[in-house]
Amino acid sequence: MAENLIDKLHPARFSEMSPLMAAIVGYVLGESFTTPNIAELTVSEQENLVYIRPDGAVGFRGSAKPGRSPQQLESASGRGGAYR
Repeated sequence: MAENLIDKLHPARFSEMSPLMAAIVGYVLGESFTTPNIAELTVSEQENLVYIRPDGAVGFRGSAKPGRSPQQLESASGRGGAYR
């Protein structure tokens, strides 16, 4: 059954799926759809942020608050995103 779910949610089936979304789907399914892969994902309820640690990275990077795109957050922090 897991193999069937991996086939159904594979990013190749969704032409509009962003690399970040493909990385998240791969993390949830335990698959490698992007480079870098997501090594760890944490949600902060107080800050309304999702923190992602890519493979090989030492720390986390935050994703957008509701109403802000990941690109806006990256521009504000002065750091580029790994999943563009």
